Amino acid sequence: MNQNICYIFAAGDFNGDIKIQDGDLIIAADAGYHHLEKLNIIPDILLGDFDTIGLVPCHPNIKQFPKEKDYTDTELAIIEGVNQGYTQFVICGAIGGKRLEHTIANISLSASYAERGYGITLTDGQYIIKSIHNSSLTFSGKEKGFISVFPAFGMAKGVTETGLKYSLENAVLDSGNPTLGVSNEFTDEKACISVMDGTLIIIWKTN
Repeated sequence: MNQNICYIFAAGDFNGDIKIQDGDLIIAADAGYHHLEKLNIIPDILLGDFDTIGLVPCHPNIKQFPKEKDYTDTELAIIEGVNQGYTQFVICGAIGGKRLEHTIANISLSASYAERGYGITLTDGQYIIKSIHNSSLTFSGKEKGFISVFPAFGMAKGVTETGLKYSLENAVLDSGNPTLGVSNEFTDEKACISVMDGTLIIIWKTN
């Protein structure tokens, strides 16, 4: 599997930058192309049904899909990256925008693909959303502000949080009562969030 990153630009909000390395793949999903224009970055692939952007831009590698389909343009971009061997994804413009339902769909995609062994990070340039399944996520200690943890599907068991203002040890988080994981806080210590059995959706703000 390719250990580089597949960057996907979707049509939600994005006010940030990316650091591209050799071997990374950049995909513009429909109107996500506009974010790349502002960054003066040419995507490797441009795909979607192009209903949001309103036209098909001039690009040498276009994959156009019908408007009536079973996948969002963002998931089509994930599938394209998976088919090319990528396991790590950063989706810029996956949060916010005019279509709240797409934000919810993208969070669900992050969680469901985590259960299949893929790492998908969602960002608008300020907030970061990442899902983990039967694994852990560590933080350097430089992060500031709030961090929240939600169980993705049913219950998440064996949830441990260390290095944060409020600690958890071998706890159970239930999606029917999700408030236990809301609004924890970073400290100056290195932090770690882990889950033994289940999937967590973790949300925090960049510094």
